[in-house]
Amino acid sequence: GDHTSNSVCIVKMLCDDHRMRRHGWAGDIPADDDEAVARIVDAAAAAIEAEGGVTISQVAQDLGVTRQTIYRYFPTLEALLGAAALSS
Repeated sequence: GDHTSNSVCIVKMLCDDHRMRRHGWAGDIPADDDEAVARIVDAAAAAIEAEGGVTISQVAQDLGVTRQTIYRYFPTLEALLGAAALSS
């Protein structure tokens, strides 16, 4: 696996408490849910464009978040694909 994400752990420890609940995002936490959704959709659309398809796991990995984070905004892959299709 790719271990580059470990470097953000130190930064995350410095985050204030209300951000501690939201881990990941490579240390760059979205300001709000709208921004989180936009980043997820962008990552999915980019993957679809590059490879012709995408999985929840792939988007989560690209963004440095867990699959649970993606599912919080998009309960199914179909929902994410639909949003990505609309955005492109």
